[in-house]
Amino acid sequence: MELHEYPRPANDTGIGVHWSTGYATAIGMRQIREFWIPEMKALGVKWVKIYNHDGALDFAEYLLAEGFMPIVRIYRPTPNPSRLDVKDVVQIDAFLRVGVRYFEYNSEPDRDAEWKGGRMPANGINLVVENTIANLEVILERGGMPAVPAVSNGSRWDLVGKIVAFGRKDLFAGPVWQAVHNYSRNRPLDYPYDIGNQEGAAYTYRFYQTLNEEAWQENAWRGRALEEINRLRHDRSNPGATIMDDAACWLAYEYFDALNQKHLGHSIPILSTECGYLVGEDIDPRYPATTPDLHMAQTLEAARVMMGTSQRFAPAPDYYFCSAFWLLANAQLGSTSSWWETHAWYSDQWPDGTLPVVLALKAEPKIARHWHGTVAEDLVTLHGTVAHAGEYRTVLLHKGDVEVARTILDSHSRYRFAELAPGAYTIQLPGTRFEQPVQLSAGQQELVVDFDLTAARAPVSKSRVEGSVRGGAGAMLVLVRSDDGEEWVTMAKDDGSFRFIDLSAGAYSLRVDPQGSRIEQLTLDGMNQHTVELAVAGWGYTIRDVAPDLQKEAKLNAVYVVVEGHRGLPVRVHAGEWSSEPVYTGTAPEAGEYGCELTGLEAAHYIVTVDGVPDFVGRYTQLEARVEVDKKATPLLEFVYTEMMTSRPLASSRIDGRVIGGPSLAVDGPSAIGRPVVTSMTAILMDSMGRRSEVPVAADGSFVFSNLSAGLYTVALFGHEDVTTVTDLALDGNNVATVELRLPVQQAEPAEVRGAQVVAHSIIHGIAPNAAGKLARLVDMVGNEFQQYVDADQRFHFAELPAGTYSLSVESGYTQSKLVVDGFNGLEVHFAELIPSWEAEVSNAGSMPGYSLVRVEVE
Repeated sequence: MELHEYPRPANDTGIGVHWSTGYATAIGMRQIREFWIPEMKALGVKWVKIYNHDGALDFAEYLLAEGFMPIVRIYRPTPNPSRLDVKDVVQIDAFLRVGVRYFEYNSEPDRDAEWKGGRMPANGINLVVENTIANLEVILERGGMPAVPAVSNGSRWDLVGKIVAFGRKDLFAGPVWQAVHNYSRNRPLDYPYDIGNQEGAAYTYRFYQTLNEEAWQENAWRGRALEEINRLRHDRSNPGATIMDDAACWLAYEYFDALNQKHLGHSIPILSTECGYLVGEDIDPRYPATTPDLHMAQTLEAARVMMGTSQRFAPAPDYYFCSAFWLLANAQLGSTSSWWETHAWYSDQWPDGTLPVVLALKAEPKIARHWHGTVAEDLVTLHGTVAHAGEYRTVLLHKGDVEVARTILDSHSRYRFAELAPGAYTIQLPGTRFEQPVQLSAGQQELVVDFDLTAARAPVSKSRVEGSVRGGAGAMLVLVRSDDGEEWVTMAKDDGSFRFIDLSAGAYSLRVDPQGSRIEQLTLDGMNQHTVELAVAGWGYTIRDVAPDLQKEAKLNAVYVVVEGHRGLPVRVHAGEWSSEPVYTGTAPEAGEYGCELTGLEAAHYIVTVDGVPDFVGRYTQLEARVEVDKKATPLLEFVYTEMMTSRPLASSRIDGRVIGGPSLAVDGPSAIGRPVVTSMTAILMDSMGRRSEVPVAADGSFVFSNLSAGLYTVALFGHEDVTTVTDLALDGNNVATVELRLPVQQAEPAEVRGAQVVAHSIIHGIAPNAAGKLARLVDMVGNEFQQYVDADQRFHFAELPAGTYSLSVESGYTQSKLVVDGFNGLEVHFAELIPSWEAEVSNAGSMPGYSLVRVEVE
């Protein structure tokens, strides 16, 4: 499996963190959703290492939904020597179902502490390799991506080489990756190639004194004089040293990649599951202990290395997928072990509750990583739009049985997978039956694949609506599906019966058109059946054969006529120029109280009229019907009257529209990934009479036409009628129909991208009641954060914003996500005042040793 084929998060910065040393959701999902997820987004975090799988399923699923890539360790205390058991496999299956792909199951097996009994046997590496091979097979068979376990910092264990020596090189054809614990110790990021290690270069007095005066609980130099430190640097220098000589540093991934290249002939993904600098660490006396400020400067530079923005060091190689900076938080994330508290970025022991790196990393511009490999020319971008996606917003990309990427549709229902290797893929949307095979070819820069979820979301269309219309011979019936304006029209038979078949699930309305009764709500599930009764307004008729008992006596050359409620009305039958003598209603009691009989007719089509019939306003009118005499059965013609309240036609329908797709820019820079091109758009509406109206399209692509009466409509985007026109959109005067107008997705040419000027004139402002002096935070999709304090008038104001989607939060508890601006427009957000109330949330913190307990926390 190629490096490009492994899944990565959308807008991947390569920045990852180690979540906690305890149970992942010990503090409850609510606090995670409201505080920690926004915090990680502001830090630019895209990868999250979960230390213990127990109780972490919902958390992992939520991370995926929010655009993070979780790495889950199937936690087993002292896992050596052992293999995954049935319980572990059940847990792996559960995580796979929610979308997790990266799994660990062992950690630092070269240390005694990871072995049962606290002692590693002499043949420990062989036992580890045997169990690793078995565990790799189990996870691979189930569709997961297992790790070759990380060894301790600086260890010489070569597990990949051992697996190959055991004859299982074939395992690396699958999606296997290698975990590393590349703690930097207190060494610089470029160790062992830094000038201090290579040449023993001396520190300056200014540098020495700056660290000596930093206010923290310890001393960076441990009381040593500058002369002593520089002597150590000179005496212990290692000219010509390489990473193969000492890998206890940040660049340890280069050491393991060199071994992988030697054994496999190619790189495999290397992911940190623990790494970074620890405050107070002083393992190498040639360098200062890691102070909070040094921790900030070096970690910030490491994040730049991951994003490829460092001015001092080369970008992280393509095979090095992510960091996992130790440690996001300890006690604040519910861990009961105080041992790790001094390592936590977020801790009450630090001034303002955080290490300096937190504010620095939030302020750092975030951009997504770019591929730097020599095969970049062959990589393909796959993108497009999903029409009628509804609540199905996650898009998966599979290669064979392996998920290689997933993303979330943007506000314009667009998806984008970049840097894909040529080959055969399948696009899927979880929760639907949709699957779309695609083939990417070498030399193909991009492929646009648009698709519609309508069919995938409604696989069963076997519902029926049937019934009869009183007085409804030949009446027109209109059935409208409310949400999308799909219309079905039929005519009632002579006896007033009708039916609609093969209907999919949805809410429908049914009416007799133009004048008659209506049913506002018919709910179908794709399999059920409804039988309904309707009526024509005023006078109408039906024709059916006479009842069997009457047919025994009836003449086959006759027609029975009934006019409901009226005797003595003249009835005639006409054919061409000929008209019969009148026969009066009420003279044929065998047909009912108001019946009469017209006889002596040949087989033919006739017109039957009734004169002197009063209408609904008291005027006299003539009734007319067409009847066929076939001398096989005697027809019964019944005229009936249905009185209905007359009212103005309903004009409460609405069309909620959205423009999806459209061109996008893939430009570098903060918050620039997949940014929509800024354009002004107008939606147009035309009714069946040709009358036209227009509305502007909002920045998020939405538009609305309201107060519409029943009828057929056409909707289009002005200037793009050739590709966006939707015709025959049916309204019933009361429904709300949704429509999507799809613009072609186009990728701007590189030259245009380089010359494109980012428009940044949008504004987001508003009011947060009782929040004066509180911090308001605005975060874009990549993690760039804008901050300001709410003023004395409870107002906040963010200006000069580029196009994009933002999340807004105010410390008091106000939050608003999915704020979309186009680089020109402005949005006003007025929060409703928060009313304090007590809420209880119960969450499973995972299994714990000893007796059961209930942990209660009052905030």
